[in-house]
Amino acid sequence: MTNYWFIIHDLWSYQKHPDKIGHSIRKAKRDKIFRRIKSEDRIIYYAKNRKVVGIFKVVSVMYLSKKGLWDGKAGQHYVYDIEPIHVSPMGFPIEIYPKKHGLLSLHGRTAIKLTRRQYKNIKSEILGIDDPKSESGVVSLFSKVHRELGFPILKVIRNRFPDCIAINEEGKEVRIEFEEPSGKFDHDPKGCDLIVCWEDNLGALAPVKVLELREFIYGH
Repeated sequence: MTNYWFIIHDLWSYQKHPDKIGHSIRKAKRDKIFRRIKSEDRIIYYAKNRKVVGIFKVVSVMYLSKKGLWDGKAGQHYVYDIEPIHVSPMGFPIEIYPKKHGLLSLHGRTAIKLTRRQYKNIKSEILGIDDPKSESGVVSLFSKVHRELGFPILKVIRNRFPDCIAINEEGKEVRIEFEEPSGKFDHDPKGCDLIVCWEDNLGALAPVKVLELREFIYGH
């Protein structure tokens, strides 16, 4: 089961290694909460002073880093690799107030476990959109996270099939149809490469590949 975490670093640490979170060996040995993080968990990356740089997925188990991973930070670190779900546009952190979400004491802490509701509320504040309840909501959410999903360019979004032509990281066009849920897909699959939905209720019966945004945001 996916767990959710509020990770407290600083902006310098993120800029140095945007693909990692870490803790010194000495502190990590005392910090049982940090050591409970596991691969596939989701994190809110908080850079102090009410600044959030984004939402991330943990993509490794905890491991021991090489010395000097963060210059100026003495000794080795226990580290997790992370990948972005959504990062603030143009590199400017997003302002949030932790106390608003029940996070009252951050001093001296590196990791705080979030409830699913806390994660949902902070995630929605960062993205500026709540969980989709319609096809138009799926389009809006996809437009926020398409780069992190591997589509740097949305070439066309329209009101006819397929709904979207996107360019993937290999520079190839991908024909996308938005649905909510995926079971509403009723087109010729030959004209579509990918269904993007919030909830996939087709599973193995899907006529083309399905990208479920709910799993991308929340995990399993």
